[in-house]
Amino acid sequence: MHKISEAHHKELKYERLQFSAKKDDGSEWEGAGWSWEIENGELQIQQYKWAGLENLLHCLLPDFITAFDWDDEKQTFVTESQAFGNGRIVKWTNRVYVPAVIQCCKNGRVHLSGFTNTCRACGADYNMSGQRLAPRHFWGEETGEHWSELMDGANNNVG
Repeated sequence: MHKISEAHHKELKYERLQFSAKKDDGSEWEGAGWSWEIENGELQIQQYKWAGLENLLHCLLPDFITAFDWDDEKQTFVTESQAFGNGRIVKWTNRVYVPAVIQCCKNGRVHLSGFTNTCRACGADYNMSGQRLAPRHFWGEETGEHWSELMDGANNNVG
């Protein structure tokens, strides 16, 4: 077994163009609105379906009408007016934990992300520090527990 990478923290930076919905009184509707991803200074519109692009057009050009709803009572098409706040670019950073990775056997890499980490290639178990654990049939010998009671259920490993 040898260590492929050490555990570390990674910063993920995000940037979005964000518009807030406005109430009838002109105040912002907290938590309501629309946003689109920005990457390398460019709006990433190619990943959105038509409805997402339609919403972007509504935010940028409030008078742009692309869809109508049929009103059975009035027997006509109607549109809804929606007020948007000024668009602004919002940036934030998330810090995430990246677990260490070890090479267990020829075909097995293990991400040390949980209390117990199992190699999918050979079945060997490791703790979060990368120490190889005793075979499972020995687990719980002193306490009378079964090995399945000692698993945390978080075997997020790549074989």
